[in-house]
Amino acid sequence: MATIDIGKIRFNWTGAFATGTTYSLNDVVSYSGSSWVYVNATAKTGTAAAAPSASNSAHWDLMADGATPLTTAGDMMTHDGSSSIRLAAGSVGQGLKVTAANTLGYGNVTGFDTQLILGTNIPAYAKSNATVLYGTDGKYPWLAQYNGKSGASANWIPYDGMPNGACGPVKRDRNDYASNNTCIKWINTNYEPMNVGYAYQGLGSIATGNYNDQPHNMTMLSMEFGGMAADEYFVRIWYNGNSVCLLTSKGNVWVGGENASGQLGLGDTTDRYYLVRNPYLGPLATNNSITCEVSAIATNDARGYQGMGNTGYMAITHDGRVFSWGWNGSGRGGHGDTTNRTVPTLVSGLTNITQLSLGYNDTYAVNSSGQGFHTGANTSSISSLGSARTSFAQMTSIDNIAQILNMDTYYYNGGITASAYIIQTDGDMYGIGNNGSGQLGQGNTTALSAWTQIGGSANFAAVHCTGNASTLSTAALLGNSSGVDGPGDAYTYCVAANTGLPLRMMGYNGQGCLLQGNTTANQSVLQPSTLTFGTSFIKNITASTDGSLTTANLTFPRDNLKRIFPMRTNGYNSPGWYGLDNQNRLWIWGYMNNANYYHQANTDAESYSYAFLYPGPWQHTLTGQTSWWAGSNDIQIEDLYSVGHYYSGYWTHFARMSDNSIWMIGDNYYYQHGINVNVDFHHWHRMNP
Repeated sequence: MATIDIGKIRFNWTGAFATGTTYSLNDVVSYSGSSWVYVNATAKTGTAAAAPSASNSAHWDLMADGATPLTTAGDMMTHDGSSSIRLAAGSVGQGLKVTAANTLGYGNVTGFDTQLILGTNIPAYAKSNATVLYGTDGKYPWLAQYNGKSGASANWIPYDGMPNGACGPVKRDRNDYASNNTCIKWINTNYEPMNVGYAYQGLGSIATGNYNDQPHNMTMLSMEFGGMAADEYFVRIWYNGNSVCLLTSKGNVWVGGENASGQLGLGDTTDRYYLVRNPYLGPLATNNSITCEVSAIATNDARGYQGMGNTGYMAITHDGRVFSWGWNGSGRGGHGDTTNRTVPTLVSGLTNITQLSLGYNDTYAVNSSGQGFHTGANTSSISSLGSARTSFAQMTSIDNIAQILNMDTYYYNGGITASAYIIQTDGDMYGIGNNGSGQLGQGNTTALSAWTQIGGSANFAAVHCTGNASTLSTAALLGNSSGVDGPGDAYTYCVAANTGLPLRMMGYNGQGCLLQGNTTANQSVLQPSTLTFGTSFIKNITASTDGSLTTANLTFPRDNLKRIFPMRTNGYNSPGWYGLDNQNRLWIWGYMNNANYYHQANTDAESYSYAFLYPGPWQHTLTGQTSWWAGSNDIQIEDLYSVGHYYSGYWTHFARMSDNSIWMIGDNYYYQHGINVNVDFHHWHRMNP
């Protein structure tokens, strides 16, 4: 009988692909872990057909993808639009979600996404010695750059969910904010502004005099001066008194709240109970034919009930110009007079500005060459120019400025005192102004009218202040002489390497801020003690054998502090501090009020003259371990901010955690904890819900 060839009626397995083998239609090979079928009608050798690949579709078609095999328990397979890829399992408690357009990933599971706080790409300390200017590890990470503007080749858009970051290299350089009515504002993970607490002038999107007793979305945009672009969103927030400024990803500024001094910059003094785009700033606004995209914003230190409403703002634009608006007392805006400005007004004489530090009624500016400028009152002789001014003048006695810190503040009795600090690029620190508490570290209490070096040959990486200038407490981080050695050290050791730097204290010691175990005045730069407050409550090792207890006291890691957070807990002269060590444990020292119920029943205030390891869910870390949270998900504090009413107190402290949650402690008089009960919270807790 004749044999009839009806062709291949099934795939023909030929083994591994080989260049010398001839392949015909429906032959199947293995190659690079995957199976491929030959689809060309013409038989060819492996050399002529070429190896199987997605781009060689004329000869081969993928049957089974094995190029990215699942390797770990919990792995999943997904597709990136061109090929199959492996998706590794997420962390404990996370769920699978769409993380971007057509992209799957794992993320935190919550029903309250809009109440989580946005993270940041601005480090706590800038890399001041960097050769790259912009970016997280750049020299000026707080300054936005916009593609095509002033030579920028790409956008750098700093974002931060926490409020009132400094316009300089140390994000939390001072504790300056004191609202007329206490509230907390932040940007959530959807880039929307939020409020909890007092909502005066509609800043919480509700009527005057009411409270937001739950976190409240305040994204109520008025079209009075136009809207937002389709791809535009809020990235940073500043607020002062009863007004708020928000910066967008396009360099626009939105404002709202009180406007009696023109602090909204809208050309009038009418309050706004919603958010309004400022038409005098941003890409649609020009000045001298140059657009006015804003790179950063700063606000003055209008603390004290005497300064209520005396609020002003300043902005650095993409090309280093400065615009000022709002209250202009003593010429703090640099316009040559003391008249308030109701629109953002170009400040003459300033170019290539990178830093702004505003006191109550004076201002410092620093340019890209490290030169410093001053305008405003000459309170306590801090101008170094010999007299007050209403326009900016260069301070010729100081140069190579890496950080400048202005502490021109009201005191509770209506007086104004001022101290200021500079760290140069080589790590030398200088001070000027009031020295009544020895805060300038000269070994005396004599005021200084010229910039004078602090600490002799000591090298400094960052300086922070809290309190009033008359009762000022100052904390400085030393530069590491074996490393970068200077202002860049704070980024290198405290941000990148997580090892921390040594701490030095000077100034007011009425609440034990100098960490010497006493409240005795001292006018020198001091190294903190390693002893801890209440050693019977703080143990590093606790073991027992047959009922006998063996303990060793924990020591304060004074040489390994990676974050310093200035804080206040009282309306007057009671400064305090938070510090994170390199194990992410939170220490406090100085005065603590409305938050302390730990070791003395029925007592809500304490002065810590030694460092105190405050109880919290991050405090289970033992020496040498890297885990820092009591739960199974390791999270840590990344930023911490204190807010309160200057005269009455009402101080609340809130922390941004690495999982975007907010933890809080302190006063709740205006329901700023998001809980409708007028009681203080004496232990850290997660913001509701």
